[in-house]
Amino acid sequence: MRTVDPELWSRRLRKPALQVSRRLRFGQRPGCGLEQRLRDSLRDALADFWRASSVASVKYINSSTSSLQRYSYITLMLLTMAVGTSMVVNNYALIVEQPPLIISLQTTATPVSSFKFPAVAVWRPYGNKKTYLFKRSEIEQNLLNMGALLTFALPPLKVQFENFIRDVETTYNVTDIMFKLSANCSSILLRCSWRGRLEPCSSLFGSRLTALGFCCVFNSRYQPIDYHRKPAVLDLIGSDYGLGLVVKESRDDFAYVRRPVYGMEVMMIFAGDEYPMLESGDVRMYPLPRNASLYYNVHPLMQYPADDIRYYSEKWRGCRLHGGGLSWCLTECRRETARALCGCVPYAWQPQHAQPAPRAAAPTCTLGELACLNKHREKFMYLNPGEGTHPALSQERQDAMDCAGCRVLCRRQLYNAQISHSMHRLNLSLFGNFLAEGISMVNTTMIRVFYNIDHQNWYTVEAFTRWTEIILKICTQWMVVTGLSVVTCTELVYHCTFRFVYHFLRRTRVANLTPTVTSMYPLQNH
Repeated sequence: MRTVDPELWSRRLRKPALQVSRRLRFGQRPGCGLEQRLRDSLRDALADFWRASSVASVKYINSSTSSLQRYSYITLMLLTMAVGTSMVVNNYALIVEQPPLIISLQTTATPVSSFKFPAVAVWRPYGNKKTYLFKRSEIEQNLLNMGALLTFALPPLKVQFENFIRDVETTYNVTDIMFKLSANCSSILLRCSWRGRLEPCSSLFGSRLTALGFCCVFNSRYQPIDYHRKPAVLDLIGSDYGLGLVVKESRDDFAYVRRPVYGMEVMMIFAGDEYPMLESGDVRMYPLPRNASLYYNVHPLMQYPADDIRYYSEKWRGCRLHGGGLSWCLTECRRETARALCGCVPYAWQPQHAQPAPRAAAPTCTLGELACLNKHREKFMYLNPGEGTHPALSQERQDAMDCAGCRVLCRRQLYNAQISHSMHRLNLSLFGNFLAEGISMVNTTMIRVFYNIDHQNWYTVEAFTRWTEIILKICTQWMVVTGLSVVTCTELVYHCTFRFVYHFLRRTRVANLTPTVTSMYPLQNH
């Protein structure tokens, strides 16, 4: 056991001196490690950049003769850097807040023959026709109550009635029953014309399913029966050379009233290849008063996407380049919402859209599911505004459909119309032309849908600010304020790469020399 001599207790213990010669004895010299060489090489490269920089403020700092002058230039340089950084941050905030796309009016007009004529749907606010309701009063009343499948109202129903219908009608189909209870187009359309010539109404109009039930639709291409139909195109102008029709109806022939109105309604106008969903914003509805002549001067608004917006994401654009439009997406969203809540889909939401992998058809809602539809009918009316909205929309976030993935098409065609009308009771002779010749004008309405000019405007959907413009704007302001340009960036890249490698190789070569040579040629910056 080793102990310390008691005579040395009173003395101060001293640690042995640091052995600095150990590294030299093993071929390692101070300052020649890899990490040290990397740091020194980077320091030498940055020092070369500072001495040879083309920035004016750096030159003034290097050429200053007094400390006061040097520190003044350094303060001015830091101030300009701070101002330039604040401008970059401000420009970025402005770019984030601005809308991603802009719709620009083109200087050249397009002939109307390049536009597809809009689809026109004549719709009645009355649902069921009395002539099909006969025999027992209970059957009549319950058949009338089936009109509630459109409004989701909750009339008094007899539970046994649906079983009775299934027993009487072997092929019980709600859509087929509602189609039979709807008015035929041949009964309300007395005369039709297209391009200035009389045409059979059956060749122009057809009963098609819409969000309001079955309507008489012209130029429809959204159901499977119409997929191969070519869109109607009009290259003539004038009220007599568009679509003309004479509508006649009697309110006494109808029993179920969807909503109390006087006259009829025309669901006018929409793109023929889109399902006419009113909430999509692509459908225009106008009233049809009785005993009147109405003139719809149509103005198509065609917008085309620019080629460069396809490089941006769909989330950033806010519109889709391919696929169905907003109407199809909202319809599908409603279908899935009704399927999830009630296990069925109302017959008016059953259009079969052509998809690569169509989903299995959901069961059609009957009177048995009417109570569930009535309970959730407000949910089908509103769309979820998403998170981060105003607290006043909290109710909409809780009781609304979540259709966040639905977006409009970047390429779409919208329609507006200027309407003018005159009542027949004023002077019937003013409206006597080939369309109304030989027809009684009692309870009738004449409709004319036409173009008034042979050229229409078109629009381009393009990015509000392109990324090249953003970079150019930010770089220009930065260069003017700070004096740093692309040349400065090139110099910095050169010194951080080539010059850094040069100094590293130089220090590595010197570190491999013998101690004698090292002492003869000490490390110096070259």
